[in-house]
Amino acid sequence: MRLAYSKVSNILDINKELLLSYHVFIVGNKLPWKWQFKDRFTICQTSFNNGLDFLVTWETWKNDINRCSHLHYVVLESSSYCKTYLRNIYCNLPTKLLSYADSLLCKLPNYYPGIYRLEFEHCNLTLTLFLGVKHVLSKEIVARFNAYFLSHPTAEEREYFKKIVLNLSKLGAKESTISIIKRDDYILNILYEIGFKIYIENTSVRDLYRIVGVWSRIWSSEYSPLIRNNKKIVIIGAGLSGVGIAHALSIRGIESNIIDIDITGDSHIGHLGASLSPSISVDNNILSRLVRLGMEQAWSRWSNLMPKAFLDRCGSLQLDIKFKNDKIFDLINNDSLLSNLYRYVDRIEASNIAGIGVSSGGIFCKNSMVVSPRILINRILKLSKINVIQQFITKLDKKEDKWIIFGKDGKQLASADILILANSYNSLSLLNSIKSQHSLIDLFKARRVLGEVALIKDIDLQGGPNCILEGQCYILPSKNGYCIVGGTYLSDFRNDLLVKKSRLDNLSNLADSLNATHNIYHKHISYWHGERMVLPNRIPMIGNVVDNNNLFLAIGYASRGLCWSSLGGDIIASQICGEPLLIEKQMMTILKPR
Repeated sequence: MRLAYSKVSNILDINKELLLSYHVFIVGNKLPWKWQFKDRFTICQTSFNNGLDFLVTWETWKNDINRCSHLHYVVLESSSYCKTYLRNIYCNLPTKLLSYADSLLCKLPNYYPGIYRLEFEHCNLTLTLFLGVKHVLSKEIVARFNAYFLSHPTAEEREYFKKIVLNLSKLGAKESTISIIKRDDYILNILYEIGFKIYIENTSVRDLYRIVGVWSRIWSSEYSPLIRNNKKIVIIGAGLSGVGIAHALSIRGIESNIIDIDITGDSHIGHLGASLSPSISVDNNILSRLVRLGMEQAWSRWSNLMPKAFLDRCGSLQLDIKFKNDKIFDLINNDSLLSNLYRYVDRIEASNIAGIGVSSGGIFCKNSMVVSPRILINRILKLSKINVIQQFITKLDKKEDKWIIFGKDGKQLASADILILANSYNSLSLLNSIKSQHSLIDLFKARRVLGEVALIKDIDLQGGPNCILEGQCYILPSKNGYCIVGGTYLSDFRNDLLVKKSRLDNLSNLADSLNATHNIYHKHISYWHGERMVLPNRIPMIGNVVDNNNLFLAIGYASRGLCWSSLGGDIIASQICGEPLLIEKQMMTILKPR
């Protein structure tokens, strides 16, 4: 790092850092001139440097009347940062940067390896943090960079520095630029070898010079926006998947047309609430990472859209009986970073948190939330740039570069340059109509299941829990006088005996979680069920179809529709707009329609 923690003690240190940032990184990359009048511009920095370079860039961008419409800033950081320490540093900032620093601290996550997307200025400015091992993460980024702020490597990073720069340089746009402060022959040789034309320049500051470079090669792979010249986007499906995509496009100022026979969320009538809670694993597997990303993105998107009555970050208790592996508890107790997200509580503390007696202790996650799906869908569909068409789709066709969408009577309903299928199991018949199934083997192994929940009067559950309870079943806090208890998944709801047994098993699991007899819960019970599409390994498909670059799928969300609604929307919107993805390349490969 340029700025050692022990040296940040007065305003002179801060002023020096800000001068370095502006005269080396901003001016060295010919900013703001390079981003002016452009739609999007993307910067990559190889260290967080206490966020000072980002703050200087933000202020420069904000004060430029000819600035690009969207600025994306990507940072790799392997060293843990402390928000309390950053707050002390920012106290010495000039007044003009204080509001930016406050906004950054408010959204900056506690350090834990992973990818985080922070949005500012009505989502026109984004900061994407890749936290973890740099030489590993550098090959997992999906983006197209216009400028590089190259921080001088630490002693530990020098061994992998060439690999990091090489990986990042492959993401460089034509004539992308690079700048670095400290002259180092080892670094200069690496930049020459990779393909940068290097220059050493004086600055207007005494005894300060910068090393700048211009990218002289073009790699074959290209990551560029699909949305140009007012291309028309049609989304089929107005459920959680479809509205998540429409919402993400709307935020970016892009118009979309969403088509479904149910445009009011009526399929969720009776579905008073659903939970977003983590999937905890010892190996931090793909499902765990996806769920954590989905929860973070959902809160970021919906916290200003929904009042607390319909979006409640009440936390969750995952009771001991849900876990068969003691390693999970050991992992949480021994990992100080993980303990920022979860903590283990005994039965007495768990009962106090829940507000009702529970059968065991467990893992408490403060970020879990309960959402009202129907309210959410209705609120998103009323946003600007979202056009709603109430029709049933029967088939698709493609003529040259246009998608043609047909309704129930065989008449053309709409045409589209970019088509997104977000209509669960019904997408299979539409894909069959265009004969696109040959490249989607896993998709046609999908199962259609019905998920059912019980609605139990809260008076029969001691008023209901204060937080989400998860064991062999789950119990949500009271909503409109009822607690939702789930969940049951059946492929055939016409089998009365199977349905009855499943319901009894669910009530028995409820009794086990609360140390009670389940007979008392037969007094006031009603049921709601909804269709789910389950793919192999329960991993959804999100992204463009290989043989149809302007055809996207967002399906197979199973019981995680709320969790992946915003995440899936932002993945697809980022691909359409050519933005840095907020997931790693390996994860995108797994999610890609297959």
